This record gives sequence, C-alpha cells and structure tokens, in this order.
Amino acid sequence: PPIGSTLIALAKNSAIAGSFSVTELLGTYKTLNELGYSIIWSFVWIAVGYLIVTLTISALFNVLEKRWGVAR
Repeated sequence: PPIGSTLIALAKNSAIAGSFSVTELLGTYKTLNELGYSIIWSFVWIAVGYLIVTLTISALFNVLEKRWGVAR
C-alpha cells in the first residue's frame, strides 16, 4: 500500500539524514572505539537496526493489506 511504502521510505531516509545530524545514533562508534571495539561493528548493528525497523513496517502493512484489502 502507498502509506506503507511511504513509512518505509521515511525510515530509510532517516538513516541518510542521520549521518548529518543525529550524533546519538551515529556517534556510538566513538564510544565503541574507545572501548577497543572495531568501528565497523557499530555500523553493522545500526544497519541491522534499520533493517528490523523497515521489515517490521513492511510486515505490518502486509498483514493490514490482506485483512482490509479490497478486491479490484
């Protein structure tokens, strides 16, 4: 459905916007680097988080579409 696609695009675009302004989410690599962890793992976990968000939104709207879908 169109609203589901819009919400998924919003979640994906927030990742791009986050690289410019959200220091809490993308600034975690500094803390992990100071603790001796590899920087790449923080980006992997952030990507996994965004995947979970987008797949959850997609599944939710898929269920809603099947439940309240109108035959065309």
